[in-house]
Amino acid sequence: MKEIFPYAIVVFTFLVIALLGFYIANIKPAKR
Repeated sequence: MKEIFPYAIVVFTFLVIALLGFYIANIKPAKR
């Protein structure tokens, strides 16, 4: 389990960044 923990953090971080990018992409057309 200790070896999977760091990998889970990387996946979680990547998910958050992808979600943020998708959220910003959705706001841009709305502001326009």
